[in-house]
Amino acid sequence: MMLISRTFTAMAAPGSIEVVVTHLHYPMYFVSYIGIAKVPGVIALVIPRLPLVKERAYFGFLLNLFSASNSMIRAGGPASARVPILMGMMLLFESYVLYYERRGDGPNERPRTMQCSVVWT
Repeated sequence: MMLISRTFTAMAAPGSIEVVVTHLHYPMYFVSYIGIAKVPGVIALVIPRLPLVKERAYFGFLLNLFSASNSMIRAGGPASARVPILMGMMLLFESYVLYYERRGDGPNERPRTMQCSVVWT
């Protein structure tokens, strides 16, 4: 999902750029910045051995989607424009939950503790 939106940003689709710059009043450099920032996040979600980086990527994508939704609300955008953003948030949340269930650190699991072999007398 983020990679697809990054592709649209890279192709500089006139409709999406126009909405961000004129309707939401963001500067033009912000569009390329957000587009470039999505690439490392997608890479972090695909690589299986980086749990801390993966958590940061999930947070970054959630912040991106939340900010987009908030911008649309503040700019007076139609409610239909917020539906894809909310669906993206739901997909991101589901992916996050499935990631933790696969790792074994789900919300219903006991926290892992280290075993200590030292006996205090």
